Amino acid sequence: MTLEDRLDMAAMLAYFWQEKGDITRWCSFDREKVKAEFPEVLKAWDDYQTAYKIMDLVIRNLNE
Repeated sequence: MTLEDRLDMAAMLAYFWQEKGDITRWCSFDREKVKAEFPEVLKAWDDYQTAYKIMDLVIRNLNE
């Protein structure tokens, strides 16, 4: 991947996170490409998804 491609990918990831709140809405989102270039982004995304699911379960069970 060229430096220009890497910078474009970084810009798109930033846009979809900051403006859309979901990096996977980017039609060119490819887990393997992101993992190769920005493994910390993919790790953070996976952790975020897990935390969201846990928070949802905790809130649902508050009144039980």
